[in-house]
Amino acid sequence: MTSNQSAVYDTPTTLEEATAILDEAPLARVSVPTGGDVWMVLSHELARQLLADPRVGREPLVSREDIPYKARFPEYLTRTLLFKDDPEHARLRRSVGKWFAPRQIRALQAEIEVECERLLDEIEQRGPDFDLVEEYAVPVPIFALTRVLGADRTMAADFLRWNQVLFGTGASLGAAEVAAVEAECVAYLRAEIARKRGADGDDLLSALANVPEGEGALTDDEMISIAMLILVAGFDNTANFIGNGALALLRHPAQLSYFLDDIDGRVIPVVEELLRHGRQSVGSGVRNIGMPFVALEDIVVGDITIREDEIVLINRNAANHDDSVFERPLELDLRREDNPHLTLSYGVHSCLGAPLARLELQVSLAALFRRFPALRVVGEPVSQMDTMSEAIEHLPVTSVAE
Repeated sequence: MTSNQSAVYDTPTTLEEATAILDEAPLARVSVPTGGDVWMVLSHELARQLLADPRVGREPLVSREDIPYKARFPEYLTRTLLFKDDPEHARLRRSVGKWFAPRQIRALQAEIEVECERLLDEIEQRGPDFDLVEEYAVPVPIFALTRVLGADRTMAADFLRWNQVLFGTGASLGAAEVAAVEAECVAYLRAEIARKRGADGDDLLSALANVPEGEGALTDDEMISIAMLILVAGFDNTANFIGNGALALLRHPAQLSYFLDDIDGRVIPVVEELLRHGRQSVGSGVRNIGMPFVALEDIVVGDITIREDEIVLINRNAANHDDSVFERPLELDLRREDNPHLTLSYGVHSCLGAPLARLELQVSLAALFRRFPALRVVGEPVSQMDTMSEAIEHLPVTSVAE
């Protein structure tokens, strides 16, 4: 691989800007708003290679003051496995890996299907016009979280409120407000762990709280950090996936027609293409920069050496539109068969909840378009710009055909 190491690019803020850099270099120096120049990975091949490389990690971002990256992350997030490296990262993932295995998650399918139908019944009773995000894309993952964590359904409103504060990064959120909500969330989880210890339960917290000593049992603080990561990452990303996925289908009527012809038979590849096509993942979407990694030692990539302690950003949005891997990458093509997208990451830091996110997307989109095949957008989507993912906040639609 060759690259003009003397060139430093501005941070790409659009897919077009990112792919323009990719046309020149799969690995480029980029100037970021947090100060200084970093390495940005744009090609699919190199992104997969580095995401699977144990020499790329995150722990130094929170343990050392001399790492040249000035972005601030919420304190609660830095205590989660998102910022742990092996062997600690592997130990924590193993503790929850069995619970998030595809077979285990599939056991939740019937419950999520029932919840989607319940939400759609309520929407239908209120009339044809509704906010697809507020009334559907948000409630579905909130329900799934209550089920995963073994919470009472009455906690849904609190889960949503905690997410809105803990996942926000805007100036409108004061430090005292964030700290108070974090303390409230931690206190709730600590009490739940104590309540579930010694009791039967088929949820994640019950499973973690009842691991015998000497068999990989976690401390209460470790269980809380895992639960908080699931609570936050498991909501915002999935709600964003559902809203963006529905909008993409509504904006591509020919593709939607293909989906409607065989919803149940096509929903799995449809969801994979929606994940690839859209800018929907926090990993590649945070302020158009991405969650950073650190080179834990020198890494040679072709004729380039990424030096120890240098910052590495994986632009999964660009990688998902790499024309060396995806034919006609800018097109939404629901017939796409080979779809190794990186939206849910890859390798050591692959998304822990990927099987659950996929299930929620498959069930919710199938139910939505089965119920409302004539669904259409009747207003401009409104994005929430003071959160990490800059998700769609409102999407006005109607179930009545023109």
